[in-house]
Amino acid sequence: MRFFARALWAPILLAALVLAACGRPVQPSVVPRSAPSGIASAQVFVEPDDGVQPVVEFVRGAQQSLDVAMYLLSDRQVIDALEASRRRGVRVRVMLEENPYGSGPGNRAVFDRLRTTTIATRWSPSGFQLSHDKYAVADHKVALVGTANWTHSAFTDNREFLIEDSDPRDVDQLATLFDADWGHQSFSVNDEHLVISPTNSRTDFLALIGSARKTLHVEAEEIQDAQVESALIEAASRGVEVEVLIPGSTSGPDRNAAGAERLTAGHVQVRRLRNPYVHAKAIVVDGEEAFIGSENVSTSSLDQNREVGLLVSDAAVVRRVEETFSRDWKAGGP
Repeated sequence: MRFFARALWAPILLAALVLAACGRPVQPSVVPRSAPSGIASAQVFVEPDDGVQPVVEFVRGAQQSLDVAMYLLSDRQVIDALEASRRRGVRVRVMLEENPYGSGPGNRAVFDRLRTTTIATRWSPSGFQLSHDKYAVADHKVALVGTANWTHSAFTDNREFLIEDSDPRDVDQLATLFDADWGHQSFSVNDEHLVISPTNSRTDFLALIGSARKTLHVEAEEIQDAQVESALIEAASRGVEVEVLIPGSTSGPDRNAAGAERLTAGHVQVRRLRNPYVHAKAIVVDGEEAFIGSENVSTSSLDQNREVGLLVSDAAVVRRVEETFSRDWKAGGP
């Protein structure tokens, strides 16, 4: 499925019509790039169903080079696989966020450990609010892009999606992106499959949502962006079945409360899932096209972070993501 031209007007009018009507500040209008479409052939892994093995096998499969950009890295099996790859002569480069948000030890321990094993390790560029990306490129032939940090909880407790992509253009662009961020250089997206923050994530999200005609299913850790919320409400107003699944409430402040309340008032169906924890960032349109990536539905994620995602139209991939969403939706509640 391709994004139809008829959907491209929506983001231009959303800020002026919907946001103004509800009295919230109007964000600048963003015009989507022309007709992006998804990967026609890919493979999906679903966590925690598939466990850590797909990532371990991806790392072990590298023969010459392996580049990893990761917000959080702590899973012991993955770290062992990275070190084993280096010992057998693979050039391994790992780029980590120096100051991840939240509790826990962050990446300092693994940063120091990898360096002792001669794995080239650097902090991600400081020019972004966060480098929240989660992708890897092996041998310039295959890439693994997803919602999951390479942590134990990602493979045991969280709802996550990972896409294995062998499209030569995608892999080349991701390799170029890694080199640019590794060298703290600029990067321009030239691939309609790739959704990259802060470059085109917002425009692609709005175009994807604007293209929906029947169903729009969102499974997301965060709902914290006024313009995307307005796009979801607008889709519901034109008769699209819009369902949004977010994590169940936690012990801390519920940062999704305002967004969820606004969506509900706009006739968008919202449910919460307690188990597994919704760390996913997935959008499925009409059961035909999906977004999978590191981007949350938040202003910082779309406009200020380094994030990486993919548009996918492979029927088997979209079907499994949709089936997972349906299962989670049924298990969710208020």
